[in-house]
Amino acid sequence: MNQNDIDKLYNNRFFKRRIKKYHNKEIILAKVIHNVFSPDSVFDIGCALGSYLLKYKELGSKVSGCDKYFEYAKKYCDSEILPFLFSLDAEAKWDYSKYDKYHLVQCIEVAEHVKFQSSRQLVENICNMSLKYVLFTAAPPGQRGTGHINCQTKGFWINLFNDNNFIIDINKQEELMNAIKKSKNYLGIVRNIMVFKINC
Repeated sequence: MNQNDIDKLYNNRFFKRRIKKYHNKEIILAKVIHNVFSPDSVFDIGCALGSYLLKYKELGSKVSGCDKYFEYAKKYCDSEILPFLFSLDAEAKWDYSKYDKYHLVQCIEVAEHVKFQSSRQLVENICNMSLKYVLFTAAPPGQRGTGHINCQTKGFWINLFNDNNFIIDINKQEELMNAIKKSKNYLGIVRNIMVFKINC
């Protein structure tokens, strides 16, 4: 599967289906995540419809999010969150001076969809947007899914985050995983969760 094939997947039909399949799950999961991190601000990379951000905003956080395919996604976004979303390619080199930094940066089930050679740039972008925490999930080798072209081990990603001065926060990671299990919502994501903090 090449990049043109990947780009063709993320169209109106894809984002319309996300409303039924993921919107409510992500709203519920967002409340769990917010309870664990209590973030003043959140940036979501690969935000799709902005479902997580919609809940974070309701709970009082400053929010923003980007998606490479925002031109398609925006047609299906809630009007309350739409002004806080914009188009940005997570695989490109960003000019970080143009953007605020956030207490929590999340990138959920995005990394397996980027080109292998873009992995380091993706992680660099994530880390340069974060003031403290990163919530990162990515499909491991063998996990089926549409457009999975870059399924890597946790060790692969951990090394890239370490190179950007972010380290695993075991305590916060276990707290989040246990909270999600207790909520009995979106359980399939638990095994892919990694929580990083800046290595001060």
